[in-house]
Amino acid sequence: MNRFFDKVHKTDSCWNWTASTRNGYGAFKINGKVEGAHRVSWVLNNGEIPEGLFVCHKCDNPRCVNPEHLFLGTASDNMKDCYNKGRLIIPIKGNFKKGHIPFNRSLSFEQIIHIKNAIKNRTGSLKLLSATIDVSYQLLRDINCGRVYKN
Repeated sequence: MNRFFDKVHKTDSCWNWTASTRNGYGAFKINGKVEGAHRVSWVLNNGEIPEGLFVCHKCDNPRCVNPEHLFLGTASDNMKDCYNKGRLIIPIKGNFKKGHIPFNRSLSFEQIIHIKNAIKNRTGSLKLLSATIDVSYQLLRDINCGRVYKN
């Protein structure tokens, strides 16, 4: 599948996806459907992905499509891997309070004010706004619903 590998830049370790992305992961259109590039790489190199399993990254590089850096796992396996590598912070007692400030926050007070004003004054969808201000759609939705940064 030359069309796939034309979009891959191989380094000594990761094979980085150079084409379009979705949520930080490589995106590849095949049979009229957009698939994760890492998932396509898995299928090309290892065969079908069993139902209910994820293709996870050992290297934590969402653009990587190196089959040696990929492994199959359940949603639980994926979250445990994320936690074990220090990329997931679980709140005390495992509960989020509505309107909480996330433990792994990366936005300043000024940025939150700017985002809330942009949400309030938007003319299009939150998805369009997320692309415009380079903030994830999920975070915008959570801010808009009052799940995070309520006050």
